[in-house]
Amino acid sequence: MKYRKHESFVLTVIVPANKRDIPYGTFRSVLRQSKLNEEDFV
Repeated sequence: MKYRKHESFVLTVIVPANKRDIPYGTFRSVLRQSKLNEEDFV
């Protein structure tokens, strides 16, 4: 996910782009920064 657009603002979250799976803690941090939860992601 590069960005999430909201009615009044755009939120940018940088996601690591390596060839492996990202650690769960990093995934949770990305979700937290983008104001999403796991249910929104799945």
